[in-house]
Amino acid sequence: MTRYEAFIRKDWQERGNADIWFVRMTDDFHAEVGCFMVDLWCLGVKDAIWSEAAADEFRRELDQYLPVEEREAINPACARKLIEGAVEYAQSLGIKPHRDYRKARKVLGSVKAADCPETFAYGRDGKPFYLVGEADSPARVDLVLNLLTTRLGPDGFGFYDPAEDDGYDDEDNDGDSDDELSDAETAYSPDDDVDTDAVPDLDELEGLTDEELDEMFVLDRDYDPAVTDRIIDRWLVHPSAAVTFPEFCGLVTAGHLSDLPISPARLQEAFWKEGGRVWENQAEVQAFLDDLRAYWNHVGVVLQELHDLEEAYYVVQLPTARVDMPDDPLAAPPAAYFEAIVKWCAGLSLARRRWPDVWSDGPKTRSAWAAIEALADPTHPRHLDEVMAFDASDEDEQTVADRVLWLYGLRRRPGNN
Repeated sequence: MTRYEAFIRKDWQERGNADIWFVRMTDDFHAEVGCFMVDLWCLGVKDAIWSEAAADEFRRELDQYLPVEEREAINPACARKLIEGAVEYAQSLGIKPHRDYRKARKVLGSVKAADCPETFAYGRDGKPFYLVGEADSPARVDLVLNLLTTRLGPDGFGFYDPAEDDGYDDEDNDGDSDDELSDAETAYSPDDDVDTDAVPDLDELEGLTDEELDEMFVLDRDYDPAVTDRIIDRWLVHPSAAVTFPEFCGLVTAGHLSDLPISPARLQEAFWKEGGRVWENQAEVQAFLDDLRAYWNHVGVVLQELHDLEEAYYVVQLPTARVDMPDDPLAAPPAAYFEAIVKWCAGLSLARRRWPDVWSDGPKTRSAWAAIEALADPTHPRHLDEVMAFDASDEDEQTVADRVLWLYGLRRRPGNN
């Protein structure tokens, strides 16, 4: 006969973090254990571990990592309800559970969350609150802040990093993140001073060496979301623009995937219709170059961080930056969400067709590009399959986002294509 037990750290309600040990025990004293680190204020399941052990070994490990004086028993149904509620809350913010959650949740077995009479609240003071943990890398912090800012705006959530404030006073902290997020509110003004000698003409960019281009387009974490707004509302509304914003994003993304470099100067050729764009003056050229440089850097940072974090799903935040998502986390994404992803893939495919000599051509690479091109073309027989992959509940389903990050990683491991 199978029985279930669950334990939780005592101060979980005050801390907003719940360390939960969930065990499924059989009559032969075999224990299947799931350990869940749950952030109730924002991130959902931050970490998860599944293991098997003899019952006595499980008790020793439990006492070591969650001592008797620091833990309390919790109804297994309530433990499941608390965990799954945190996952749903985080997913409503665009944050997926830890990649090992899928495996660890098997231990929950036949326990039903509906059998729990308790009601749990998520968030802090009515909104998400991101409390940076000791294990959160700078890349992870940047990723979460970008996601929350994109979805909720700079005032829609709270944020606190203990490492940056030794004098934190909970009574004085209203959950805002003015210091960390104020740069996102910086607005572009055509009256800003322009140093026309500081930025080369677009034609001059073409003659720069790879080292000079790398120095100019160095990866930069201090991205201003207003750049995206200007690209959409200023540069791409011009009559000479040949691409939409998701296609523009796809072209820039492709510049970070190619085996041989596609400089931003070359990429911009595809932004405009035949004959190019006529600029009003050098100041306008500089303004465009500044935004192109900033966006190029931003895409590079996102690809690098998501590749290192193995979080491919969030790549689609790039082309869908202007899509209004439903408040209900269980609601299907709007049609505009999938349309943006399709056009993003069209931009990727355009770069591959326009510069065919800069890509490797191994069997794995061809397979990845075949999926991208299928999604880019609504008439392709596999188009619907690739669209549905984004809506699949199976987290092991390979999506175009996974393939884009694989192509990005290929540049770090040449010869594995």
